[in-house]
Amino acid sequence: SKILSSHPTHFPSLHFSLQPSSDSSGAPSKIPSLYPTYIPSLHPSSTPSGVPHTSQPTTKKPHYSLPTRQPDTAHITYFPGLLAVHENGIKLSQGLTSRIIARFNETVIYYNQTRSRLKFHGEPDAGACFLLGGDVGNAGENGWVYASNSELKDKQGGVGAITFDPEGRVVGYDMILENTTRNCGGGRTYWNTWISCE
Repeated sequence: SKILSSHPTHFPSLHFSLQPSSDSSGAPSKIPSLYPTYIPSLHPSSTPSGVPHTSQPTTKKPHYSLPTRQPDTAHITYFPGLLAVHENGIKLSQGLTSRIIARFNETVIYYNQTRSRLKFHGEPDAGACFLLGGDVGNAGENGWVYASNSELKDKQGGVGAITFDPEGRVVGYDMILENTTRNCGGGRTYWNTWISCE
């Protein structure tokens, strides 16, 4: 077998004529012809110009190399999926921690050891966090709020919200939606608000 060179003289380009063509009467047509003026050969020319003849094919090696050492993971502390932490009855990936911030039917304890006026809602379901702050550059500088649905029945449901300060300490709890039923699904909107629904 032979190795064909990719030199351009081996495979002539396809040329199109945009000159006016003639119609049946011999008069030039105003519509350019898009038919090729030359039908190229798909066979290499016998004597390509400017390319020395060689009987041995040339092989180029790829210009890449495999890594010679393992990446440094000494500074990595979070390993998703490696459930090595067991805290508060749940399994967590290595590098994560957990804490209990509220319990159903109990008042929420704030970081200064005071308590909320309301008890934490039952059957919490869908939820989302909202940053408290101004522009993108300082979003969250005032802390954040965790909004959570309550899937209780008979108009006992709604949405509760726990407020955290910038250091992550619990500083407030209140109901932001009440007298609804089975608040299961929900979502944070583009306008940074919470939609609650079944």
